Amino acid sequence: MSDPPSSPAPSPSPAAAPGRAARSPVVVLVGLQLLFAVAVCYSHAYSGTGHQDPLQALSNGQFVPSQLGVYGFFVVSGFLVWRSLMRSAGAPIYLMKRALRILPALALVVLLSVWVLGPLITDMDTTAYAAEPLTWRYLLNPWVMLRGGVIYDLPGVFTALPVTAVNVSLWTLPYEILFYGLLLVFL
Repeated sequence: MSDPPSSPAPSPSPAAAPGRAARSPVVVLVGLQLLFAVAVCYSHAYSGTGHQDPLQALSNGQFVPSQLGVYGFFVVSGFLVWRSLMRSAGAPIYLMKRALRILPALALVVLLSVWVLGPLITDMDTTAYAAEPLTWRYLLNPWVMLRGGVIYDLPGVFTALPVTAVNVSLWTLPYEILFYGLLLVFL
């Protein structure tokens, strides 16, 4: 008696093929976020000095890397934040995860900006800088952002540059906070 015909061995999936690691959609999205963030940093490196970046100049202003970066970053972030909401055990856990994502880094950036960068770069005397109300008001950024605002400037810092904002990218945080709440309302 002959052996029953054996079924052909299943071919390995492309993700499981030797030498190829499986890619999680989250890893791909985070990689896209990084790419978009680099585009923003690239453009800001020029705009902070008052110069137009070469890619924007070559395209007669039709291609603005920072614009593509911001829009792309927001879209990808939307998918990741939605995923976080869907995996959370209720609104309080989701909001806690969002707060823990933003607040520690924001607090560190604000403190370093005020007490390390500011004193090193200000064109004011250090004592006058520390006594300036704007110095202390900048420390309120985490609370101001919850109300949709941002404090950009520190006294005497970057005053000779076309853009005097210490961290211009803070403008995105009030929008992020708004959309965190909107996700809860609409889902």
